Amino acid sequence: MVTKKSSLIFIIFFLILPGACKNNLNIEENIRFNEDGNEHEQNSVIYRKLLALSDLSGLKEKYLVEINKEFWQTADPEEPGLNQAALDRHLQFCKDTGADSVLVVYQNKIVQEWYASEDRREPHNVQSITKSIAGILTGMLIDDGKIPSIYEPVSTYVPGWDEGDKQDVTIYNLLSMTAGFKRMRSEGLGSTHEKDAYAAGLSLEYTPGTVFEYSNEGAQLLSQILCKAAGQSLAEYAEERLFSPLGMTDTKLRTDDRGCVWTYSGMETTVRDLAKIGVLMMNKGMWGQVQIVSEEWVEMSTKRSQEMYNWYGLLWWLIKNPGGFAGMGGYDNYFGIFPEAELIVVRIQEAPKAGIEMYQYEGRAGSFFLEFFEES
Repeated sequence: MVTKKSSLIFIIFFLILPGACKNNLNIEENIRFNEDGNEHEQNSVIYRKLLALSDLSGLKEKYLVEINKEFWQTADPEEPGLNQAALDRHLQFCKDTGADSVLVVYQNKIVQEWYASEDRREPHNVQSITKSIAGILTGMLIDDGKIPSIYEPVSTYVPGWDEGDKQDVTIYNLLSMTAGFKRMRSEGLGSTHEKDAYAAGLSLEYTPGTVFEYSNEGAQLLSQILCKAAGQSLAEYAEERLFSPLGMTDTKLRTDDRGCVWTYSGMETTVRDLAKIGVLMMNKGMWGQVQIVSEEWVEMSTKRSQEMYNWYGLLWWLIKNPGGFAGMGGYDNYFGIFPEAELIVVRIQEAPKAGIEMYQYEGRAGSFFLEFFEES
């Protein structure tokens, strides 16, 4: 018996096939994606067009499951030509400075991986690396048309921001740390359980767009904006549209007992899960053949965002040498992505360790990475 759904698939195949022939494309022409850690082939002309029909037989979901299955490969560091001694020094430094886990990926293969505990799937709070993920989610909502523009006023979403200097603050200002908040430390968000209300109620210290000042409060203000734009909890949106498609099964945004989703800190993840975001960003927002976030957003968010400070994009720190960008957080949480070097480095540390001086890794990291490529 022929069902309506099977008839629809049959019709679609015949609609697609003439176009493939017209463009001299053989139906067996292939796209490539990573399945079981290997280059794998799939019939592309028909498959790719069917994939765009996300409501058809769950094809998109099945495809994403396939490319995430046993995603990572490992390699002997010397096989792709890395300096083993330099990698050993890097790992020892991570251990000595209190890391919980470390991962180095080169050319999409794991060349270094270490865990302080036996459970490699145990998620840890990566502190302010959360901000970089919030930046990706902002780009996705703009891509979806749920946020009209990066220059949309904050007042569209946050009550009370339609007066004085606050009416001039845009989403772009929050992402580029130019909203006008002063830098707050222990007296800031960490001192209150009412994080959304606290961030929304702060006064501005500077005229918007005139000063770069790193602000947890500005990043947390995004929570209200993104939740309202998504029309659902941001944690749910992130799970459905980002974490699940990438197979990030051990990652979640923090939602407190008041229902507030933290966008400034608090995301729990693993080094392997986080490195998948690195692959996504290196591939300009593509996961397999699915565009998770637009190439335009990836490029915009990882270049200099304003004139006041050279080394900040849109919730990403910019790295000069080796060239790339990074999410960074307290306790030397580090997530570096270096596209030209084909390198991803993740160091996670959830809390300070007794007797160990904090914040040693960030200043040393760049030189370690360059040493990876020195001749043995």
